[in-house]
Amino acid sequence: MSRIYFNNFYGKLNDKSIFDYQIDKDKYKLENVEERIEYIKELLNLTYINDIEFPDNFWEEIFEQKDNKTSHINLIPNNNTDLYSDSNICKVLEGLGTYILQPDKEYRKKNKLKIYNNEVEFQKALKKEKATICKYGDLVNDDDTMIVLKPIKNIKLVPNRSISKQYIEEHEELQCYQDLIDHLNEVQNNKELQNNINKKMNMNKNEGWYKYKCDYMKSSLREDMGYVQNSYNPLYIPKKLLKDNGCVTWDCLDTLDVTHVKPLLQLYREKDEYDFTSDIDCILYDLGVVLNKVKLTDKQQEVLELWIGGMTIKNIAKELNKKQPVITKMLDTIVEKIVRVYEEQLENWYYLNIRKGEYKKCNKCGEVKLINKFYRESNGGYKTKCKQCMN
Repeated sequence: MSRIYFNNFYGKLNDKSIFDYQIDKDKYKLENVEERIEYIKELLNLTYINDIEFPDNFWEEIFEQKDNKTSHINLIPNNNTDLYSDSNICKVLEGLGTYILQPDKEYRKKNKLKIYNNEVEFQKALKKEKATICKYGDLVNDDDTMIVLKPIKNIKLVPNRSISKQYIEEHEELQCYQDLIDHLNEVQNNKELQNNINKKMNMNKNEGWYKYKCDYMKSSLREDMGYVQNSYNPLYIPKKLLKDNGCVTWDCLDTLDVTHVKPLLQLYREKDEYDFTSDIDCILYDLGVVLNKVKLTDKQQEVLELWIGGMTIKNIAKELNKKQPVITKMLDTIVEKIVRVYEEQLENWYYLNIRKGEYKKCNKCGEVKLINKFYRESNGGYKTKCKQCMN
C-alpha cells in the first residue's frame, strides 16, 4: 500500500511552530504599508548579515528537501502527495503577503465605493444622483462616491439528498464507503490505534491532527457516496432554469388571517412617501391606516411598538418584566383587534361598492355605521347606540 502523505506541518522546529507566525488581531489596525512590513519583519524575526536578510531557522529547515521522504514539507508533489499550495505553510505565508498588500486608509478614502444589495435603495440613490446632476451639471470630483448595485443571483438550488441506512445496505458500493467511514470514526476516537499508525508510518501526529484529517476524508467519502447514489437514482436537474424577477409575491397575503398579520407588523415602518406602484408599499400604507383606527390600551400599545421595532416575545417580556405567556396572549389580542378593523374595512367597502347597505348614526360616538353594528330592539327596530359604545 502506498504511503498517504498529507502535505502539512504541525510540529515544532527550534521550539517554534507555524502557529507562532500568525498575525496578531491588533496589528490589523496598522494604517500604512510601511508599518505592516516592519511588523512582518519582527514576526519572522529577520536578522541582517552584511545587509542580507535571514529569517528564523524554522524557515530554513521547513523547506529542506530530503531523499528519504522525511521532509517536513514536500515541494515536489506526486500522486500520493498534496500540493504545496494546499499546505498550511503556504497558506500562512500567503496570509502574510495579503496583510501587507491590503489598501491603505488614505487609498480607501480616495476611492469611495458604496455597494447596494437592495435594488429599491439603489434606485433611490441613483435618483438622488440624477437630481444632483440636473442641478449642478455632470461634474465628477475625486471625492464623489460611486454607487454599485450588487447582482442578485436568484439561484434555484438542487435539493440536498440524504442516504438512508437501508439504501446503503441494499448497494454494495455504498456499504464499502460506509465501512471506511466507520473505520475513520474508530481511528478518530481511539488513541491506541493512532499510536499504532504513528509507529507503522514513522510519524508523530497528535490527536488533533487525526481528528482534522479524518473529518476531511469522511467529507470526501460522503460526497462520493452522493455521486454513487445519483448513478442509481438520478436527480433531475433542468439544464436551463426559468428566470424570475427576484421580487416577493404578496398575492397570498391574507389580512384577515392572524398568522399573516402578526409577522406583517414587523415589516411596518412609517414613511413620508409611499410608492403606490409597489405591492408592499400599498400593503404597509393600508396597515398604517388600520393601526390608526384600532383602539388599544396603553400597555397593548407599548407591546405593539416593541413588536413592530423587531423585538422578540422573549425580549419584550424581559423589557416589560413580564412572563412570556402573558406577552404572547397580549400580542394575540392586539393582532385580533387589528384583524377586526380589517374586517370592518372590507365590510364597508363591500356595502359601498358591491351591495347597497343600510347605515345608522350612533347617538354616543357620532359615527355612521352599518346597521348590523347595532343591537335590535324588541319592536324590530335598532338601539340608538352602537354595539361598541354599549359594550
